[in-house]
Amino acid sequence: SSAASDVYKRQTECESWFSDAVFIGDSITIGWENYNNRMLEKIPNFFGNTRFFCEGSYGVGHALEPISDSSLHPIYGGEQCYIWDAVKKMGAKKVFILFGLNDISIWGVQGTADNYAEVISNIRRESPETEIYVISAMYMFKGSEHEKLNNKNIYALNKPVSYTHLR
Repeated sequence: SSAASDVYKRQTECESWFSDAVFIGDSITIGWENYNNRMLEKIPNFFGNTRFFCEGSYGVGHALEPISDSSLHPIYGGEQCYIWDAVKKMGAKKVFILFGLNDISIWGVQGTADNYAEVISNIRRESPETEIYVISAMYMFKGSEHEKLNNKNIYALNKPVSYTHLR
């Protein structure tokens, strides 16, 4: 039927679009990776050849720290890597980054935004043709907020800003 062929066409387009993508982030991104892996059992090529570069409690500020035995840098190709090096090694053409919750309580809103700017600049330097998508930090349930880590600060971090200076 026409509807079935439209669904197949959209699924194929989706698989193709994500075939050169990488999702980078913290435990939320690990959850997406786990979901993706479960879906792959049911739908081969679900989200194409999407890769994940994530670690629990990882943050955009951690991404700038030196690599060491105690650092949180995810592993790619058998060793811990900086985000920009992993993106380059993968040949990723689309990068989806989700950080914020582990960062605001450590570096505050402005520090987190500054760290994002540095990571994005490093990716652009190493992989200038790569498209970068920043996914908004997730909001918290009322009552679970803390002094620095709260919905007011998450909103401030997520507020659209101009990143034209990064291009």
